[in-house]
Amino acid sequence: MEWITTKQHLLDSLAKANPQLETFLDSLSPHQWSHPRDAAGWAVKDHVAHLAVWQDGITALLRYQPRWPAMGLSSEFVDSNAIDTINDVIFQQHRDKSPHEVQTMFDESQTRFLAVLSELSDDDLHRTYSHYQPFDTNTDSGAPILNWVVGNTSEHVMEHLPWMRAIVAPSPAANA
Repeated sequence: MEWITTKQHLLDSLAKANPQLETFLDSLSPHQWSHPRDAAGWAVKDHVAHLAVWQDGITALLRYQPRWPAMGLSSEFVDSNAIDTINDVIFQQHRDKSPHEVQTMFDESQTRFLAVLSELSDDDLHRTYSHYQPFDTNTDSGAPILNWVVGNTSEHVMEHLPWMRAIVAPSPAANA
């Protein structure tokens, strides 16, 4: 992974990750969006909903709004639970959405994120978490918010894309 240090690097990273995701999703049938599931029970649409929710959290953060409520979670819940539990709750909240609803959810999340990103400078992206979330000082590591942004957008897409591809890949037994 290349270390991203500027807004332009972030935009380049998004320009690499998002078309890969779009191309993959465009290649799927509606059935492939929702029926094959991984060992955790997630379909492709569940991964896409997950990406949209975490991106919405970053968008809220960059707007100086509480991050967790934008993701459908409370601060108390997030503070007292592990990431796997948090992700399971997000999964449960969106698992009954149709592929079309999830695609719309992701597209709208992208639009909101890119709108707020367009307003930010390199200096803005080098401020810390607590600059954007002053009421959540426990989360601030002192690292630039850019690290959080990348981790919840382009890097997150690139993390989930192989998992989504594996869900719809033909099984070796099917080829025997």
